[in-house]
Amino acid sequence: MAGLLSPTVSSDALTWERVSTLDFGFDASFFNNDLNVTFDWYRRVTSGMHTAGEQLPATFGAVAPKNQFWRAYWYWFSNLVSTINTNSKMV
Repeated sequence: MAGLLSPTVSSDALTWERVSTLDFGFDASFFNNDLNVTFDWYRRVTSGMHTAGEQLPATFGAVAPKNQFWRAYWYWFSNLVSTINTNSKMV
């Protein structure tokens, strides 16, 4: 027994999403490596994200094809400061 399915329309312009990442960072050590500093800044861009297509009238007879309109940006950073105490006495 076959069921009823709504017809679909696909777009030939659909492609895979594209992701690019950019990272700037530095590491530094001071006082004979007793003080260490690390910093990283990241940016990630995802483009070509799929989203619903334009609104079509109900008489169209199928679901509107998806389009690639969205672009998302993410920014984040990480930092670390660490020290090694070499002058402490063991008790």
